[in-house]
Amino acid sequence: MAGCVSIDRIISKLDEHLGRNDYAAAQRHLLYWIDEAEGGCDTRNELTLRNELMGLYRKLGRSDEAFSAAHSALSKIEALGISFVYSEEGADGDYVITDDGKIIFTPKKANGRTGGGFYDIIVTCALGEASASKTYRILLPNIVICPIEPETAIPKHEFFGNTVSVSFYIMKDGKRLTKAEIEVLEPQILNKKYAGNLALSYEIAEDGTVTCTPFAPNAHKVNFFTWFANWWWYWRLPCEDVNILFESNFGTAEGNIPVCRAPIGYQITMAAVPFAIDLAVLLFLLWWIFCIITKPRFPKEATISVGKVCLCKNPNGSYYHKIIRFTSYPLNEFNTWGYILKPTRKPLTTEFESIVFEATKAGPQCNAIWFKGSVIPLDSTGVLNCDKIQDHFMKKKDLKVKEFFNPSVGTAKNQVFSVPNEKRCYLFPSERTKDANGVSHIKSATILFYT
Repeated sequence: MAGCVSIDRIISKLDEHLGRNDYAAAQRHLLYWIDEAEGGCDTRNELTLRNELMGLYRKLGRSDEAFSAAHSALSKIEALGISFVYSEEGADGDYVITDDGKIIFTPKKANGRTGGGFYDIIVTCALGEASASKTYRILLPNIVICPIEPETAIPKHEFFGNTVSVSFYIMKDGKRLTKAEIEVLEPQILNKKYAGNLALSYEIAEDGTVTCTPFAPNAHKVNFFTWFANWWWYWRLPCEDVNILFESNFGTAEGNIPVCRAPIGYQITMAAVPFAIDLAVLLFLLWWIFCIITKPRFPKEATISVGKVCLCKNPNGSYYHKIIRFTSYPLNEFNTWGYILKPTRKPLTTEFESIVFEATKAGPQCNAIWFKGSVIPLDSTGVLNCDKIQDHFMKKKDLKVKEFFNPSVGTAKNQVFSVPNEKRCYLFPSERTKDANGVSHIKSATILFYT
């Protein structure tokens, strides 16, 4: 606590004793008031008086007593606690207390500004309730980090084994700093597109030049099999300049390494050609699948039964027809895998007794001229269906039926058999003849059932 003693009056009286060279009286005077200040907890004035006592002992050549007074003062100073406050964040320094009780502060660190010029820092030393301030002028160094960017570009597919690099050096107040004067953090590649694909090596020369070289850790190998997909690898490679961040104890800087596309020959042979082949194969596969899915087939459960018809004459001069052979063909047998897997839209065709049928989505299509009719045995008026005709041919070699006479005409072309019918037959005449009366008869024909 201040104010327990009147320091000005004490110092004035001390000066009177010293003016008369009465050193003994001066010592008694100081010791008395030191005790008073210590008893009154007036540490600030106590330190002032102990400093005066130490000076008196030194003047009288009493070194041991001077050191004792100094140590007493130091213990009082340390008990008060010393703190320093800086006007700039990041500033720092060291202090020592001398034997005569002085606090000597030495600034050690500023806030790292650069760019030339100066600025001031106010340092305040606090000792208990007392404080004192001093202003220091900080001269700023002129720091310049210079990148040396290459003139040669890196082809984007040739980072493995790359030797093209960017370099940096540091100038301080016009002087190039050497390796021993700088601290370099590990440089970084800033491009997100290169993250995970490129590594970065760097080396520091004795003259302080830092050389940074990006490279691919692994080679991209191309063989006969990987060549077909090489276009995918090449076109996914980024083609932007490599941006490298350089960091040191003097600041940061960025440098770029240009990246270019591969020579046109490489692009054609290693990217465009395999891409064209892959695209052609893909289109072919899509077309093939489309053909397999959409190409028409014969109905699975349908059957075509065909026979041969010839004209016969009774002794009385009347005519009748005779079916001399009759065979059934399940249409699903013609839906072979060879046809299904064939990469073409050409429809499936098959031939029965020289009559060509073509598979369509609606059913078998026949382009020949045909006639509708019914099969009626000579000895009956009932119409035979396909099954009964087959049963008959399992027992006999031919079947006599009433003449197919004046049949109705069907569609001549592109007729599609879409609805099975066991009783309706289709007649395809191949030859006609006329009798003595000029009446036309079907001499030979093919008979067909669609069931």
